[in-house]
Amino acid sequence: MYERTGKEPSRVKELQAARARLEKLEADFLAGEYDGDGQGESYWRMHKGLSAKVAFLAKREEERAHPIIKATGKRYGEVWDSKGQEDRREFLRTYDVKVWAWNNGQDQSERGMVMDLGDIQAMVDELVLARPAGKGDMARMVIGCNVTEDHRSKVLGFAR
Repeated sequence: MYERTGKEPSRVKELQAARARLEKLEADFLAGEYDGDGQGESYWRMHKGLSAKVAFLAKREEERAHPIIKATGKRYGEVWDSKGQEDRREFLRTYDVKVWAWNNGQDQSERGMVMDLGDIQAMVDELVLARPAGKGDMARMVIGCNVTEDHRSKVLGFAR
């Protein structure tokens, strides 16, 4: 399983505010505002905290501007198994995944099913995957097994 870095909301305003506070702190230090007894330690403590915050937020904004796909070390099945029922439903709703199943398929001896994998393009866009040149969008994929013509026409009517 892979995940894209930098998918959280922008925190550029928070970064700008932290940079402004750090610049003011440094300007105050240069102006001699922290020359008193024990004030140097106070300055360095505040400077360390603000510098770390600025570095953290700057890194996050860089990841948002240039997202990276990285391996999570997990398999999709493991992640699916760790989700609760409502989380699974929400995932399927988000990507418009649908499954139809019935007892008697085309040959009447086995069950049949159709799976509409939903909005594959949204998944592709979220992961910033590259499509083969000239292949167009990957909008939907519908697969089936042991499907009667009657079921096929009903399902495909719903899947469009």
